[in-house]
Amino acid sequence: MAGKERAAREIERQRASVRARPRVDPERLNYYLLVGGVGAVIALVLLLLAFGYYQTQIAPGRKVVLEVEGTKITRDHLSRRIRMLVNQNPGLAFQRGSTALDIANVAYDELRRDALVIHGAARDFGIYVADAEIDDRVRTQQSVPSNADPRTFAAAYRQAVERTGLKVTEFRFMTRADIAEQRVREELQKQVPASALQANFRVLRYGTEDEAKKAAERIRNGEDVVAVAKELFPEDTDASVVQSSIETGWVTKDQVPAEARDVIFDMSFGQVSDPIALSDGSVYAVYQLIGKEENRPITDEQRPRIVAALFDNWIARLQDELSVRERITDEDKVEAVTKVQDDFNLPGSRRQPLPVEPRVA
Repeated sequence: MAGKERAAREIERQRASVRARPRVDPERLNYYLLVGGVGAVIALVLLLLAFGYYQTQIAPGRKVVLEVEGTKITRDHLSRRIRMLVNQNPGLAFQRGSTALDIANVAYDELRRDALVIHGAARDFGIYVADAEIDDRVRTQQSVPSNADPRTFAAAYRQAVERTGLKVTEFRFMTRADIAEQRVREELQKQVPASALQANFRVLRYGTEDEAKKAAERIRNGEDVVAVAKELFPEDTDASVVQSSIETGWVTKDQVPAEARDVIFDMSFGQVSDPIALSDGSVYAVYQLIGKEENRPITDEQRPRIVAALFDNWIARLQDELSVRERITDEDKVEAVTKVQDDFNLPGSRRQPLPVEPRVA
């Protein structure tokens, strides 16, 4: 009996507790739900805007446009290199016929060459540029004494980096490549022999294969080569100027375009070559051999040109032999230029960007 009474009292107590609870105002509840819903919508909109900004403004700049042996170059890196290039060469963007692609190509080629030099120097010459060498280069360029305190060097280093507009890692990448190139050229200098097989020849360059064929045939039929070549120059150009312009002087095989190398050195005196397409086929060259010597001495004047040719040939081989992945598009190049266009008052603006196609004179 007592148990039933206790159970009844407990039930009544719970009922009273429920009745005592404050009632929720339906209007207030609706208000809270409305505010919460609006807040959620705003948060979603902000999230979508942030995502859109990232996708359109940030992500494209992080796109890897070039990768050489694992070294990655982003579109933003290219853009900063363009800014540095234009800052150092203000007239570049104002040259006749300049386009966004022209400016971007110069900067892109420099970046690709830097990456090739760093990896090629290590592979072919065992040249690795230490961080201390980069610091020493900065000390020299900024005229910082070797015994200067760390704060003095840090200030000079920061100034050097800021002057380029690059990130610190990009600045060190560029400086590392510069040092590596210098050391590679020193190694190539050692490879220049005291004497070598050399040739002396004339070269006439034409825009089409048909023009080059006609010129070669005229020379073979006995027309004076200088008279034929003079047609490539302004009408009032003196014959002596034409002759000096088409004669190369004595050169080694390494100084001759790879496409024409074997042809020229296999020709006999006075022989005229068939047209040879150079590089991408935009130029067709006709050669006439006027001299060849097996062991002609290399002069001091020739040495720098031979080293330059050896270096260029080495870079061309690296392009084929190293792992090079080029993912850049013309749109990437134009956008990279557009990003810095207003900073330097380049031709056009963000509303009127630099032309992609060459300007018509």
